[in-house]
Amino acid sequence: MLENKPNSPIYYTNEEDVEGHIYFKKDNLLCSYPSFHDSIEIIYLISGEVEATCDDQKAILHPHQIAFMESYETHQYKVLSDKVLAYVIVLSRDYISNFRNVYSDLTFETFLLDIEKNKKIYDFINLWFETETRSQLSNIGYSTTLLALMAELYPLR
Repeated sequence: MLENKPNSPIYYTNEEDVEGHIYFKKDNLLCSYPSFHDSIEIIYLISGEVEATCDDQKAILHPHQIAFMESYETHQYKVLSDKVLAYVIVLSRDYISNFRNVYSDLTFETFLLDIEKNKKIYDFINLWFETETRSQLSNIGYSTTLLALMAELYPLR
């Protein structure tokens, strides 16, 4: 456990950083305590309302909005409504290396809020999620394609 100030712990969650780790689920449980890891994290809100905090930025997410947490950014979520459901995707270095090789120091804005653009991303995530067998190699392909699609729809900074 690391502390950024008294009475405000920030947790390093190292299981996300294990080589070859991918967390990809439809989930109603989002991390309610401040945490960070080397992996990137994508929250695609399907239903409900969530307050997402990343470092000093906050946004209320509504259905079909995305929170993108870059490596080592402190983040947490506060559920604001009943029946929250989200795609939660945590990708370790193995899954983002192609993206990093092409875009080096560039990344996405923290909050991707354009619902029309995000519906294209949702369709792709849903296709990936519905795939019955997922090998590490196919997950690398899907994650690379997801990040490429996001980069086509949103400017990188």
